[in-house]
Amino acid sequence: MTKYVYITTIFTLLIALGGCSTIEKPSYGISDDVLNNEASGVAIIDTENKDIVQIKASVESIYDGDTMLVSLKNSNILPANHYIRNIKKPINIRLLGIDTPELSKETQLYGEEARVFLRELVEDREITLVFDPKANVDKYDRYLVHAFVDDVNIQEQLLMNGLARTAYIFDDYLYLDEYKQAESIARNQDLNIWSIVGYATSQGFNMNVVKGRDMPLTPTVTESDINTLKTSVNFLIDFISEKSGVVSE
Repeated sequence: MTKYVYITTIFTLLIALGGCSTIEKPSYGISDDVLNNEASGVAIIDTENKDIVQIKASVESIYDGDTMLVSLKNSNILPANHYIRNIKKPINIRLLGIDTPELSKETQLYGEEARVFLRELVEDREITLVFDPKANVDKYDRYLVHAFVDDVNIQEQLLMNGLARTAYIFDDYLYLDEYKQAESIARNQDLNIWSIVGYATSQGFNMNVVKGRDMPLTPTVTESDINTLKTSVNFLIDFISEKSGVVSE
């Protein structure tokens, strides 16, 4: 049966967007009248070095548990490896530092659960993309980002619920400690991808250990599961909003 951790370590969700780099790097070249302008949807987290940019966006579609198509709130501004691109159309993003089971080339176990979880977390909500100063795009030209919804780190939630593994870590990215801690919580509780010995590995997800088991390749996600997930996600959002003094819509 699919298991989710809804309330565990709520304090980790209340941590402000921190852990910013103190190493000097080139500016993104965003003008001062745009920086930290709420109307533009762009803000600098590290105001000293102007390395870390966050941009508000809306989700257009979800491919799987770690890949989405989004529209930027300010489509004229997109940081990428310390330069600005003018983009007038939605962009593909990949959640940095994690990997969820696939749904394209091969339907992997818990891939659908990861997609449903992500959809329920971001559906009809504005999300915030944090562009890591040490990451740009992958080989498929998807922007590698950290993503938040009302201060809830999406990567951390997927990891904590055993629907993702930490992966593709090629540098000292932001939030790595939080991601590894969240993954450890799920592993210790044998949640989802960690419930089958040898399924989640450092190389990906091994479907060979699943074949022959008395379980469907794609476990059924019931309407009850979705409603329970919605209730729990809304509780977390309301809890964080109350603590931060922000009233959720």
